[in-house]
Amino acid sequence: MEAHIGFPLETIAIFAAVVAFSVWLDLRLHRDGKDISIANAVAWSLFWIFLALGFYFYIKLHHGAEFAELFLAGYILEKSLSVDNLMVFVAIFASFGIKGALQHRILYFGILGAVIFRMLFIAFGTTL
Repeated sequence: MEAHIGFPLETIAIFAAVVAFSVWLDLRLHRDGKDISIANAVAWSLFWIFLALGFYFYIKLHHGAEFAELFLAGYILEKSLSVDNLMVFVAIFASFGIKGALQHRILYFGILGAVIFRMLFIAFGTTL
């Protein structure tokens, strides 16, 4: 049985390039360790949402509405599940006394680790 990843290499390459650029951009722009204001956090949240919507429209244009809707449903599910994590992070950061300037770095590497493990599990799961 031959393993496959479900999408053409072009789509995967574009997705990987956007993710790599996003990781680079986030690391580059938040390396100073300053507190992030509410306005800045809202602006970044909107940026990431519009980036996901851009990929949604790319999938819809190149692969059809069904795959695009699956992507959007997965994105909305992940976004909604991340809200309850915020409460946990606030409680953990408060109990350990972690300052706002360090919170982004800690969250960033935690999320990066989760993404890497998720990719490994998906890659392994597709071979079953």
